[in-house]
Amino acid sequence: MSSRRTLENVGKLRSPRGLVSKLPKPGGKNLNLRRNLRLDGMHILLAAEYLHFGGTRDYLVSLLDLYARHGARVTLVTTFLQRDPVMENFAQARAFTIKKFPEIMSDVSSGQYSSPTVWSRSRWDLERRAFRQFARDVDSTHTVISVGTPGMFLSAAWTHPNPIVIAHGYPHGLRQRFLGRRLLSPRIPTCTTFVSLSEFETRCITRAWNLKFSNSGVETVLSTDGGLRTKHPRVDKPLRVLTASLVEPYKQPRFWIDVADEVIQRMPPNSVEFIWFGEGSLLSKSRKYAERKTNSQNVHFPGLSRKPDPEFAQADIYLQFSSIENMSLSVLKAQKFGIPCVVSDAGGLPEIVINGVNGSVVPKGDRSAAVEAILRLLQDGALRKMQGESAQEIYAERHDPSIWEEKILELHERRI
Repeated sequence: MSSRRTLENVGKLRSPRGLVSKLPKPGGKNLNLRRNLRLDGMHILLAAEYLHFGGTRDYLVSLLDLYARHGARVTLVTTFLQRDPVMENFAQARAFTIKKFPEIMSDVSSGQYSSPTVWSRSRWDLERRAFRQFARDVDSTHTVISVGTPGMFLSAAWTHPNPIVIAHGYPHGLRQRFLGRRLLSPRIPTCTTFVSLSEFETRCITRAWNLKFSNSGVETVLSTDGGLRTKHPRVDKPLRVLTASLVEPYKQPRFWIDVADEVIQRMPPNSVEFIWFGEGSLLSKSRKYAERKTNSQNVHFPGLSRKPDPEFAQADIYLQFSSIENMSLSVLKAQKFGIPCVVSDAGGLPEIVINGVNGSVVPKGDRSAAVEAILRLLQDGALRKMQGESAQEIYAERHDPSIWEEKILELHERRI
């Protein structure tokens, strides 16, 4: 099928009930990149939370690259305290400066502060003072924040007018529900723009925080994971079911193992293998739990893969059974490779996986539904191919890098 077919055509061909048309459109009529738009003269103070791997880090790298190509200077303040040669080399090649959060705090306090606070008022006041002083010292002109923890680095948002806060996670949990509006809303500077990664997150932020109090708003800018890529099928080898994410409780690794074991039992011997790439607090426990299963030889937890693209290129199905999720870059990566996805109905996942079109959406914790959805794809090569093609078409329509870049640049031009 030609990749030029529109999203509506995909819906007509493969979704008689028009499931595709229920998705919000990614932008206005003119999505062509205005290549003459540059950020010359901006010196951006960018406060960012990230790990040594994962979607928040990948997004940050894309953002820094965009800034470099469009003429902005960047001073990056990070919560990542370990040695990070990859990020250091990346920043050095672009003449960006990196500072660790404790270095910023040392100018205003002798205390030990390894990470920014969200809920402590006294700590937050110190942080705000430290960032204001630091912004003057480095002579920055604008402020951008990129965080996965809702409410983190709001102290940095007070350094310049009209800050932009890119929120990778959405407000959830009891503290956000009962304290977010009362404690966090007064800390949001006037005319802050929150950038959410899904319509679901936009609704959560709007509901949880009283943005009218600060005359602020939320704009949805869907993520990208780069251009389309080609799969490389493995000949005469087991079908591969892939997951690439943190091995943490909200990613449901135990449920994933139970589903994998049942699927393997219902398939011919050694015809399918399940692989989960990633690190996390449950990695060791997950390996031990998988080893107790009858088909443990077909379930693997190899740890972190620093070059995940080759793994995706050889995958047949992608799984994500999160209990909490916003806009998963791993699911987007699978789609750009033309891999059908089976995901839970958590958060923003149903916005990027359309049930029966480019994969399947199953209720959270529904083991039977998850097993049946995977089996359908494993046992029907034509269905896998059709849904894989749809995945790439939808990705190109909504997540192409030029679409993301146009919206981010336009936001910067308009807001700061």
